[in-house]
Amino acid sequence: MLAEVSALDVALVRAIVAFVVLSALLVLGGRGTTLREELRERPLNSLVQGIISFAASSLLAMIALSYLPASVVGLLSNTSPLWLAIGTLALFRPADSWRLLLGAAIAFAGMALVLFQDSRALAAVGAQELNATGIVIALLCSVVIALSAVWGRYSLRRSDPLASTALAALWGALPLAFLAGRSGEVNLILTASLPVKGLLLFLGVGCTAVNFALWFHALQKMPAARASIFQYLVPLITAVLAAAFLAEPITLNLALGGMLIFGGIALAQEHASSSTRALNTSP
Repeated sequence: MLAEVSALDVALVRAIVAFVVLSALLVLGGRGTTLREELRERPLNSLVQGIISFAASSLLAMIALSYLPASVVGLLSNTSPLWLAIGTLALFRPADSWRLLLGAAIAFAGMALVLFQDSRALAAVGAQELNATGIVIALLCSVVIALSAVWGRYSLRRSDPLASTALAALWGALPLAFLAGRSGEVNLILTASLPVKGLLLFLGVGCTAVNFALWFHALQKMPAARASIFQYLVPLITAVLAAAFLAEPITLNLALGGMLIFGGIALAQEHASSSTRALNTSP
């Protein structure tokens, strides 16, 4: 997509499509008034979430991809569960907090094995010098994602996840639309090829509207540090689906990485059994 449209365009379309899809679902489900109630009673919740989740994180991830291979961006931007585990340890110091931190570290190592399981990913890194600017941007993206999880956990205690996500997408789209209009990059969306437009639509519906709504719903049910570690399943599930539908090989790195991911997640969730009360009082 980035061969035809800009990173700003991708972030803008994702936010707009997510708002339209989620709003339509609320209206069709007879809950259209929930949007108005959320906007009237808790406007700050969705406003901050929109700027963090839909504008800042999406834009930073797309910019990082212009400097680094996708595998490296995926690795660096997914350090957010580690930041949350460290923050939980530093701020709340539950008795068995080492389980959360160690579990996040083990799952992160497993994700790294999965991301770099084949020679193509390693060759991409070897062929492209690791740009320092790209590394900083990807790490900054991970910090923004961590902040998004914390704010989501705090703000969704009294909010409807679907309505809050829809409004967050709208708020996130506004600054992106302003920047795209100033730069004239909106025209790139209109002139993009049909396959790219289809990919943009898929990103907006599946990878943004559905993804964010499920994520914020999860944050209503469990602390941010615990929920975030499940993100490490993403590259593993991707690799398994690729093996099932694209006949890509199951490598030793994939098997070992999968074991580490599941082991790290299990260890981190075990931590919650004795510290759920402390974490539930935190954002």
